[in-house]
Amino acid sequence: MYRTERLRADHDQLNDLLDSLERVLSDELLAANPFAARNRFIDLMPKLLGHFAVERGVLCPHMRRTNDAKVVQLTDRFDARLAQAVTEFKAFNKRWTVARWIG
Repeated sequence: MYRTERLRADHDQLNDLLDSLERVLSDELLAANPFAARNRFIDLMPKLLGHFAVERGVLCPHMRRTNDAKVVQLTDRFDARLAQAVTEFKAFNKRWTVARWIG
């Protein structure tokens, strides 16, 4: 359990950040104050990218050392999805750098 405590705590914090972002994503709220969404996204970005880096740099290599081919295969798919998510997240962030463009 100790090895996963940090990841579990990160998941809780990420869920809180995502909930906070989701609360400001209606068309009305974005039109009235796009800065709220952008600021929450700014708060989310380093935490999410850091979490993905730990999963890809620590968890995935650990899981690949198992003797279970199915676990290794699942880990490879998970890692590929994480890599894709990081790429898409960074592209989204780059595209919407100015808050008024969001609203």
